[in-house]
Amino acid sequence: MVINSAVFDPHADLWSAPTLVIDRVSAEKGLSRYIAKLGNPVPSRMADGRLQLFFVTVSIGGWAGSSISTMI
Repeated sequence: MVINSAVFDPHADLWSAPTLVIDRVSAEKGLSRYIAKLGNPVPSRMADGRLQLFFVTVSIGGWAGSSISTMI
């Protein structure tokens, strides 16, 4: 499972090629715990212009054992 990103160019009316934001293995390393699934990404622009990404990580126990993670 991965979360990708793409950028829309309104002048060309085209999307860029997708780029990897985070995958399951990177999430496991960053969070120091087992991750079975990740998804439901929600980007948010911070006041200083940076992007913050919220996403759900699922460990053991399915969605009942899920948590919301974030990265900038």
